[in-house]
Amino acid sequence: SRKDDVLPDRLFEEKVDGGPAQGKRLQRDHLEKLLDDYYEARGWDRLTTAPTRKTLEALDLKSVADDLEKQNH
Repeated sequence: SRKDDVLPDRLFEEKVDGGPAQGKRLQRDHLEKLLDDYYEARGWDRLTTAPTRKTLEALDLKSVADDLEKQNH
């Protein structure tokens, strides 16, 4: 799930020692945007990270999509 797609805090707190990003830190909002793009590219819901109905149907799994929809309502 999305809560598991995290990086260690130190990557946001410590500056990069060398290379083209020297002196910079990773920004949390940038990571969130990258995750959104990653999930969307794979056809996953951004919040739950579960495959979307459209993705399941494209994989010929309409019955699974129907079952999941029933469970969530």
